[in-house]
Amino acid sequence: MLIVLVVATAHAAVSPLPMIWNDTFIGRDRPGQVAADQRICRAQRRAYASLFRKASIPDKTIHIVALGGSMVVGIDTRCGKACAYPAYFARWLAARSAASVELENRAAGGMTSATALPVLGSLVRPLHGQNSPDLVLVDFGMNNAWSELTAADVFGATEAQLRVLLMRFPEIAVAVIQVNGGCAAAPCLDDAKAAAVARACLHYGVPYLSYRRLLRPGTYGFEAWGGPELVSRPHHPKSILDRCPPHPPESVHTRVATVVALWWEGLEVRAAQWIPPRGGGWAVRQPSIANSFGEACVDPLATYDAVLGHSRAPLGLDASGWTVDQRRADKRGWQATAVGAAISFPLEFGPNPHVMITYTKGYDRFGNVRVTIPPSNRSFVLSGCCRTESVTQEKLAIARVGGNKFNDYYSDSSDGTVAFLDLGFQVPSFSSRELRLEIVSPTGHNRTTFRVNSVSSC
Repeated sequence: MLIVLVVATAHAAVSPLPMIWNDTFIGRDRPGQVAADQRICRAQRRAYASLFRKASIPDKTIHIVALGGSMVVGIDTRCGKACAYPAYFARWLAARSAASVELENRAAGGMTSATALPVLGSLVRPLHGQNSPDLVLVDFGMNNAWSELTAADVFGATEAQLRVLLMRFPEIAVAVIQVNGGCAAAPCLDDAKAAAVARACLHYGVPYLSYRRLLRPGTYGFEAWGGPELVSRPHHPKSILDRCPPHPPESVHTRVATVVALWWEGLEVRAAQWIPPRGGGWAVRQPSIANSFGEACVDPLATYDAVLGHSRAPLGLDASGWTVDQRRADKRGWQATAVGAAISFPLEFGPNPHVMITYTKGYDRFGNVRVTIPPSNRSFVLSGCCRTESVTQEKLAIARVGGNKFNDYYSDSSDGTVAFLDLGFQVPSFSSRELRLEIVSPTGHNRTTFRVNSVSSC
C-alpha cells in the first residue's frame, strides 16, 4: 500500500521543518551557493522554472515523488515516512507556497539505484490519474553504500536512471540527494560511489546535493546518528550496523530537509534569471555514455510488483506454495518456504527479449530458485543467500533470454554485483512466455526461503 501525504501549512502529528541554521553546521558547500553554481541542463531548468511558477498559484497542486531505500522510508524514526526528510521538506514547501503540496513516498527497504531500474516507470507513473509528478527526489546513497555494487555499477545504474527520466519524463524536475557518510568503523562507505553518482549528475546537468559536503564533519554522518533515538539491534550487537547504523534518527532527517530547503531557496533565486529559449523549447540530447545498464527494461511490456501492488499486465499467477509477505510494506514480496514451491509470471516480449527480476538477498534461511522459461529445457539457479551482515537487501538480475547463448558472466552467487545474464532460453521476439521460479535447496543446507519483489519483461 502506498502512503500518500497531502501536506497543508500545519500538520497534526509533525510540525513543519524548523528552519534553525547557523554557520556552525555549514561545510565546504553552502546550499545557496551550490544552487547558484551547479550545472543544470536546459530541460531541467525548464522543469524547475515551471515548478516555481506553479508554486505561486493557489489552485494548483505540486506533486512530489520520493525514491530511495529504507533510510528514505524513515525506518527508526518515530513515525516512519511522515518523519522522513522528504515529508519535512514537503511540509516546509507547502508552508511557503500558494499551491498545495502532495508527497508520495515510494521508497522501499533494500532498494538500490540498480534494483529500481526494472520498476522505474512504475515508480514515476502519474499520481491518481493526474499529470506526471512535478518533482522527483532520488536518494539511493545509503543502500548503494551498503550494497556490494561497485562504483562502476552505481555510475551505470544512476546514468541509466537519469537518461530515462530526462528522455521519457522531460517535464519532471529531478533532484539527486546523496545521504551517506563514513565513520571510524567503515570509513570507505562514501567516496567512490558518491563520486560516481555526482559524475552521472554532472554529465546530464541534473541537480545533485551531497549532504556530507553541505555540513561540517562531525555534524552530518554516522557519528551523530547513534544515541537514544536509535533503535537497538540485539540480534547482532557486535555488527558494524551498530557502530555505523544505516538508519539515522529523526533529528538527522530534519537536517537533511533543512539542507534541501536552503538549496531550494537558492535555486528559486537563480531561476528568476533564466530566459526561456525561442522556438521549440529545450530538447534533451541523446546520451553520450553507454554502459551495460542501458539494456534495463525501463518500458516493460509486463510488470509484476509486489511492493507497489499493481501491474501493467494481468497477473495470472500460479502461486501454489507462495504467499505475499506483508510484514514490512516497503519490503513486500512473493515468498515461499518449501522446496518445490513454484510461481509463474506470464510475460510479453519485444524485439530483444529481456527479463528483469528483483529479489531479496538474505541470510540464515534464504536459499535458491531454479529459473526456467518453458518450453526451453534450460535452467539457471538464482541464489538468495548469503549476506555477510544480518540484513536483507534487494538484488537485481538482468537476463537476455532470446537466442541460444548461455553465459552467466556476472554470477550473483559470488555475492558481488548485479547479475547480467545470457540465459539462452530461445524466447522468440514479439512472443508470450511464462517465467517459472521453483525453490531448490542448496546442497548440504536447509535454506528453503526465497522472496521475489518484482518481475518485468521487454
